[in-house]
Amino acid sequence: MSCADLEPLQSNPNLEEGFCKALLCRLRFRKHFFHVLSCMKRPQGRGLESARKHIASCLTELESILKSADFLRSCFDESCEGDIDDKTTASGFEPIGFDAMLNSRLSAPTPPRAIKILSWKKAVEYFVKLLHDLDVICSYSLDPHLESLLRFVVQFQKSQPDLVARSHLQLLLVQDGKLYGRDPFFAVINKAAALPEATKNQDIQKNESFLQLGMLVMNLLKILCTNAAWQRRKLGKFLQDWRVIYVQLELAFRNECGEVSSSSNDENTCMKIFQHILLWVEEQTFWIAFRFLILGFELELYSTGEYCMVYWYLYAVLIKLAEKTHLMMAVSHDTAKRKGKKKKDSPKDLARESRIPPAVLFLQCYICLAEGLTMYLSRCLLL
Repeated sequence: MSCADLEPLQSNPNLEEGFCKALLCRLRFRKHFFHVLSCMKRPQGRGLESARKHIASCLTELESILKSADFLRSCFDESCEGDIDDKTTASGFEPIGFDAMLNSRLSAPTPPRAIKILSWKKAVEYFVKLLHDLDVICSYSLDPHLESLLRFVVQFQKSQPDLVARSHLQLLLVQDGKLYGRDPFFAVINKAAALPEATKNQDIQKNESFLQLGMLVMNLLKILCTNAAWQRRKLGKFLQDWRVIYVQLELAFRNECGEVSSSSNDENTCMKIFQHILLWVEEQTFWIAFRFLILGFELELYSTGEYCMVYWYLYAVLIKLAEKTHLMMAVSHDTAKRKGKKKKDSPKDLARESRIPPAVLFLQCYICLAEGLTMYLSRCLLL
């Protein structure tokens, strides 16, 4: 049967092609969007590249949907009343077989019951932003370094992603109790805290405090994937847990070093491991406190009279954070230096060691800014 033998579904055959294109681009969008979500759910990020291809196809189909709106509007414009942008369909007609009040009637008789259906234009804009957010997630390189990962999550949250994007980010980061579903959190902490190579041969990872520390890191990533308001509430309580784990690690350090007294080498290794871990836990604690204070600005929670106090807190936290970060970088440099071949220090190496790392310089800029704003506000109050 040829195409010429097919009977058109429209009374006006000239409209057949336009309606078919409008329908097909919507069907193709749904197909590609389904594949996006399916690929992103694959374990260990194996479907991220495929998901990016489907995201590109989704964006192309959304452009076709927007273009088809002019055609659909021209067909039914005479029968439509009111602003077309407020309609839930591109044509302006009420959707066939869909009850907009169905969600409200099926909801529990408790507030909030107001469920508003997005207009077709806002729905398209929503999906465009959602797809861009998902594309950012899919383009991430799955860096096993915790510091880089935290920076990525914080930067990603600045775009205020939707719940769907944030949930997929959390699903990617934490799978089966591992980072990306492949790296145990003890290994992640091992790398972040620059622990010596001898740690792999130690039974220290079976210590209960270390297991709890791994759970804290996993929960930190989950919290950072939530919305800003919920994130700040949880981080405020979460700070206490990091302080508790620091005390527990100190006690474990004393017990372990007390038991490992048969060999001085074992004792030195144990001491180095716990020193690195305790220093790293302190650094993360101050980073969480800094994030907690910054979220207050993003959520506009501080009144004008509180700025001076908040800047003072920022100043105090950043001083400690810069100090711990500098120490951690020095420790990491020493650990990396021991792994390499021993050689005589050259003047160039000594010059590099004396330089302040960029991360610490960045924190010092924050410190100067907080200090300056504190002094400025205090003087304004005296005038």
